[in-house]
Amino acid sequence: MSVSASLSAPLRIDVWLDFCCPACYLAEPRLEEAVEAEGGATRIAVVRHSYELLPDVDDTVVDAFGYILHKSGGNQAQAEQQEQRMADLARAQGRDYLPHRPSANSFDAHRFLHLARAHGKADSFFAQVQQDLFAKATNIYDTAYLIQAATRLGIPSEEIHETATTDAYAEAVRADRGMAREAGATGVPYAVFGNRLAVPGVVTVEDYRNAIQQARRDSEGGHTNSPSQPFTVLDVPHDAFCDPDTGVCAVRLPATKPSSGESATARQ
Repeated sequence: MSVSASLSAPLRIDVWLDFCCPACYLAEPRLEEAVEAEGGATRIAVVRHSYELLPDVDDTVVDAFGYILHKSGGNQAQAEQQEQRMADLARAQGRDYLPHRPSANSFDAHRFLHLARAHGKADSFFAQVQQDLFAKATNIYDTAYLIQAATRLGIPSEEIHETATTDAYAEAVRADRGMAREAGATGVPYAVFGNRLAVPGVVTVEDYRNAIQQARRDSEGGHTNSPSQPFTVLDVPHDAFCDPDTGVCAVRLPATKPSSGESATARQ
């Protein structure tokens, strides 16, 4: 590809997310702000991919805080501190955050995400569903809710019905998880810029902008990674990151003077 061609082609950002992921809820507005600052949709194409944090849980709806409390070893104070930190970070971005919200298997929600993507509505669908979950504690896992969410976006009713009553897009959800593994994802959010630079976790708007700029420079310079190391993971600090293997989300707490042996990072 020539330099002129690389300049005219939009930079692609692939980002893996889950609806129930608090870190993804924090990352979305930061990434969107960075994209707008670097040229917006005319110069950057963001593709959102499915990544289930809790693929083995069933459809039973539980209180997310109870799950976090369990992962904290029953330590109420620790669980509350972690959720409060998540809430503080969200509210600093102008977003409400409720610690007591539904949690269940998100596979069907991801199938509907792929339906929305087929109609160019994935960004709006993901943002709407996460907002309803974290700000309103809506049961987004309910099929009736997913039908309403897709209908509000103007997706044809016959396709919504097919997705609700069959396993449509199930293979697409599974394929996204496979792509994530190939990209080196060990949790979410996980963003890949220009098919070569990976940024795990929630980083600052400036760090997202830096990744966009670096990916563009590499593209313009014709730089490619080796087959043995197809992705370069940028070493930047993050505020939060969710690990699907353990079901644990790590959130960085405000800087304080730690006591001996105390960590500055909490886990949920």
